[in-house]
Amino acid sequence: GKQSFLKMDTLLIAEVISLHFNIRDLITKHYIVKKVSAGNGKVKLRRGVDGSVNWDVWNGTGASTAASPDESVFNLERFQMDNIAVTYIDYKNNSDISIVVRSGMTGGEFTSSNYDLSITGDILVNRFSIDSVNYLDAKPVSLDLNLSVDNEKNL
Repeated sequence: GKQSFLKMDTLLIAEVISLHFNIRDLITKHYIVKKVSAGNGKVKLRRGVDGSVNWDVWNGTGASTAASPDESVFNLERFQMDNIAVTYIDYKNNSDISIVVRSGMTGGEFTSSNYDLSITGDILVNRFSIDSVNYLDAKPVSLDLNLSVDNEKNL
């Protein structure tokens, strides 16, 4: 089962959040969120020892998110961040990362089994620690990254 910290922890808090919908989908009550923009806030990502995560809120069953006409889907393809503090703690792999995204964007078909993930932006790395070794400490970084993700193989 999931650890209690995964159920109780706040994933995202921000002064400004906007969700982007297609107006036709709103009229037909077929809510599909494709883009989220957030500013001046915090994101807390956690992975438990058992591999459970706190960010899988829109696809909790691991099943496809294909929507019937009456279902809502959080099919996020792009997440724009401005002045967002991000922490990632991975208890399974002993990782602790803390950054501030000054301006950045992540994109991909996150609900798909396989997709290309892109991450771009200007960030300040406060801490990048793996197995108790801190590799970066208070360093500005400009990021332009593309990865192939395979959720079935956890790659």
